Formats: sequence, structure tokens, C-alpha cells
Amino acid sequence: FVRDGKQVKSIAGQDKFVLEEGSVISKEGKGFFQFNSLSNYELVCFFGSQSAKDLQASLLSLRGTLFPHQRPFKFHYYEVNNFDDPDESWDQETKERFRKCKHVLVSMDEPDKALSQTEYKIKMTTLIKHLTVAFDDETFPIIVFTTMESPVNPKNCYKPVGKRTSEHPCNTALKEIFSDSPSSSRVRLLDNTDLTNPLVGDYLRSEALLVIALR
Repeated sequence: FVRDGKQVKSIAGQDKFVLEEGSVISKEGKGFFQFNSLSNYELVCFFGSQSAKDLQASLLSLRGTLFPHQRPFKFHYYEVNNFDDPDESWDQETKERFRKCKHVLVSMDEPDKALSQTEYKIKMTTLIKHLTVAFDDETFPIIVFTTMESPVNPKNCYKPVGKRTSEHPCNTALKEIFSDSPSSSRVRLLDNTDLTNPLVGDYLRSEALLVIALR
């Protein structure tokens, strides 16, 4: 469509449009992951709570435009709400299928119970270590997303330690995890706070999800 007298390319997804120009689409193809080049045996697995499921849905809504030759069945969602026993609700078939994942994308915005910031940091550190052991191949990326919950009156990561900032306390903890104990280069934090910090409640959440899916 035309904006300010110029032709602008857009991408459709979930009844909304995202502008390709000015977005975070990598012009050099050097993003965190290149789903366009997935082989037939590579599965992308969204691991976590409702936030992970929402991210999966957003990516699938863009799939037909960005990489139509990749089939939807390559993009799986694995429900996890419990840091201590993440696969407690999985049957044996689900556990075996999860072992076939080649890309693991982690988002845990809605754990089964609210945690203090200190508890969250400890449990997330343990979870990341668990995933690196479960997938010990250095070529398999593990991407952890910052929380998308608004930093205004957050439900999770209560009792923040140190000086209060405009950052969500869970995201402060995540950044400390990756700063204090650098993991393998394949384990990365995808920082989306530039999109989610300004959000109040669920306002513009669906739009933010589409842009995050393009990263």
C-alpha cells in the first residue's frame, strides 16, 4: 500500500499488517534463527506457558508470506507452566517428540504460581541448564524471550531486589542470568523490551507479538 506518497510493503498476519520496511527483518539473513532454511528433519519448538503458544500462533500467521514452503507441522508448542517439573503433564509420546526439536524457543510469562524475583531467577537458571543438557548438540539454538507482561503492576517476580526501575523485574532477572553466567553461544536472550515495556495491560499485545515473530 501507499504511505506518505511511497509504496510500502506489508506482511499480513492474524488480521493485522506489519510493515516490512523499518521492521526487524534481517536484510542480511543473520537473525537468531532462519526458519526459511529449515531442513525436513528440523522442528521448531515453542516451550512454555500461554505466551509461548501466542508466539507460535503469530509466527504461523506469517509463515505463508515469509516461508510458505515450510509446513505448519514443523512448528510445535509444548505446554509448560511448572519450572520444577516442566514435563509433568506430557505423555511418553510427547516427551519423545520433544527430543526431536532442533530449535527451542522459551517463553514463561504465566507460571502456575507467582514467584518472587529471586525465585524466578533461580528456577529459570535451572531450566536453561536442563534444556542445554537435554539438547547437548551445540548446533541446536535455545532462545529465551523476555517477558511480555507489562512492567506496570506485574503479577510475577514480586519482591524485586535492588533499585526499582521501569524494567519488568523478570526481565531484570533474565538479563542478570545472561550477564552473570554466560552460557554457550547457542543459548541467547531475545530482548523484546523495546516493544513490551510501553504496553499497559494487553493493549497492543497482538501487534507486539507479530513484530516479535519477525525477529
